[in-house]
Amino acid sequence: MQKQRGETHGANSFTKTIPGVQGLALVAVRGGGKLFRPVALFTVLIASLHLTHSLNGQLFVSSLNSDEVLVYQPGSGALIGEGDIVSAADAGLDRPHGILDRLSGMLVASFGSHEVKRYHRETGQFIDNFIPSTAGLNLPVYLAVGPNDGLLYASSQGNDRVLRFDNDTGVAADAQPFIDGGLLDAPSGFDWSPDGSVLYVAGRTSGNVLAYDSATGEPLAEGHEFATNLSGGNDTFGLKVDDATGDVFVATGGDVRRFNPGGQLLATISIPGLAIGLENSLDGDTLWVASNNTLYPVDKSNNSVGSAFLTGGTISTLNFFHFSEVVDPAAGGLEINHIPGGQIGLLYKISLIDPPSQIFLQWSENLENWSTVVEHQIEDGAISSQTTDETFFDAHLDQNFLSVIIGDEDRSATLSHPQRFYRLRQIP
Repeated sequence: MQKQRGETHGANSFTKTIPGVQGLALVAVRGGGKLFRPVALFTVLIASLHLTHSLNGQLFVSSLNSDEVLVYQPGSGALIGEGDIVSAADAGLDRPHGILDRLSGMLVASFGSHEVKRYHRETGQFIDNFIPSTAGLNLPVYLAVGPNDGLLYASSQGNDRVLRFDNDTGVAADAQPFIDGGLLDAPSGFDWSPDGSVLYVAGRTSGNVLAYDSATGEPLAEGHEFATNLSGGNDTFGLKVDDATGDVFVATGGDVRRFNPGGQLLATISIPGLAIGLENSLDGDTLWVASNNTLYPVDKSNNSVGSAFLTGGTISTLNFFHFSEVVDPAAGGLEINHIPGGQIGLLYKISLIDPPSQIFLQWSENLENWSTVVEHQIEDGAISSQTTDETFFDAHLDQNFLSVIIGDEDRSATLSHPQRFYRLRQIP
């Protein structure tokens, strides 16, 4: 994966190539498409990487009024295939909202049936009701994976709740709702602060953004009412946090408002039509906005809005969307190109769908001849490494997530071979 996993969408200065890793799903975490950056380990300098999303990625779009999910090329915005990948005929999908893609299946919040449905990510074939209507959801809207606990979060608009579920089984993670009512009316989009300590939730009809302790779900003692009086028109929708600055973007009143971490309004960004869903690009430079049945890119450096992105297909009210960070198993590797003089500390968090017995890192200067750098043996969840190069490679396994660090021995110096490509491979 997030990072969601940056994807190159038009005028991005970053590129990222993510061909697949057999049995591994790259979740550029922190949850929902962000890079996971524990300060205690090292500082991640995104500017040191030249990263692009490959054509193996997919852009999934919800078409609310036609009960469909369409799929587009994330690099060009062109429709893939002839139409929808999921339709209302596929197990009763009813007013689709949030989408989350994994190797184990594409999750779609079925707003009208109060479920989260799972479909085959390539064929659209229905797999199951991953979260059934009996699990407490009422008009589910947005889906994301928590950065600290790996749980699946869902905003439940009809009963003013945010609920958590096991990301592998769909079983409720809490006996009581993680967030329940209070000043929150009809929760919509949500996201976490860069350090993962604060969960921001947008209230659709309450017209506010509320801040919660991400560990407990309790309102913050100070700053709970992060932003208020946003809109009285029942149109406060998507929310995303900028991972570099901590700024909070929220779609409200048709436009996008940008707040700093202290809750100060920095900008009101005018969007053609009615702004609904928001997503970050993996490099963090671009905010994508759903409006007018297409997507608009917002350059975060100057808040400028680009031209409409999607071409082809018939969309009837595009509300939420998802740039897939899941790799294609058939492609066979994760490739990272380090630019000259760059720092090389970087952490990837990878979900082990089918845990392998061995993971190894390779490098190449021409993408043709590959040399193995480090091998990791996995036995009963324990990882032991063998370094064969000056490149530093470390990994640890935690609750089925593999955290991978690529860097030099002190995790801070520049690369001695700055033009190398790296790829991650596995042996089942």
